[in-house]
Amino acid sequence: MTPYLLFVILVFIGGILFVCSQLQSKGKTREEFLKQFEDFVGSSFQPIEDQENCFRIVFNFDEEEFVFEDIEEHGFRGNVYRARLKVLMPGKFNMSFIEKTGDLVRHSSILESTGMDSKLHRRQLHFKMPKELSLFDVTTNNMKLVQQILNDDKIVRIFSEFKNTKGPGYPFVSLRIEESELIMDFYPFEAPFLPNLRFLYSDVASIEDYCQKMLTIVKRLKWKLKE
Repeated sequence: MTPYLLFVILVFIGGILFVCSQLQSKGKTREEFLKQFEDFVGSSFQPIEDQENCFRIVFNFDEEEFVFEDIEEHGFRGNVYRARLKVLMPGKFNMSFIEKTGDLVRHSSILESTGMDSKLHRRQLHFKMPKELSLFDVTTNNMKLVQQILNDDKIVRIFSEFKNTKGPGYPFVSLRIEESELIMDFYPFEAPFLPNLRFLYSDVASIEDYCQKMLTIVKRLKWKLKE
């Protein structure tokens, strides 16, 4: 068998598996998914206060507490569903990736309009970025800690796995740290972004893979703070 023929066969098999997963995920209702999720993690969803038809489940993974939130949003074309996976980070800080533009004036005007200290945030916008995240700058309230994170190859690889591009070349990352929580956003079925609820619906057990990646970040940061 030639390498080319083997490649064609593998692509064909992969296409079949992808179509099957698509059909499986589309055939599963939200209620069925939530029930399967509960059974898998051994916990129960509870309503989120002040958010209609939105649910939260707390569960343990490798002795760490995680929170999964299933969110319903109302749009022009009907209801849209997305989700968030959260775990508490050591230290008190925020961290999010923004597109690198080099336009400090534009950023400053935005910050000033919100009452933030533009001089402080000018310094925060530019870090020594690793190659995998070179399209981004970072906003944070803890520059020293974030630079430690960006210097860690394993953490950088995980963040870079969740890079996406929206519209005409607008890059963003589906992982952020907000109020000391590491948050992973899961996008609606129709959105071409990762991670996507479509794959979680088709394989509930894959939540462990996402938890493991997030836990790696948490553990490595704990280790750095002990240094």
